[in-house]
Amino acid sequence: MDDKIVVTERNQLIVDTWLQYVKDKRTVVFCASVKHAEKIAALFQIAGITAVSVSGGMKTSERNEQLAKFANGEIKI
Repeated sequence: MDDKIVVTERNQLIVDTWLQYVKDKRTVVFCASVKHAEKIAALFQIAGITAVSVSGGMKTSERNEQLAKFANGEIKI
C-alpha cells in the first residue's frame, strides 16, 4: 500500500505548497503511515525546515520531547 501513497512527486508537492503558502507557520502534516511521515519530514529537512516524524512507535519520552519542541517553536513541522 505504501507504494500507492509514498509518491515522490506528490510528497514534493506537499513541501512546495507549504513553502509557498504557509512557510511562516508551525504545521502538523498528517500522513498515511509512519514510513510516509518519515519521507515527508525528510523532504522538509532537505528544504531547510526543522521537521520531525512523530508516531506511536516512538518511546513516550522521545515523542513527548519532540512535541514539546514543536509547542515551543523549535520545530516547524
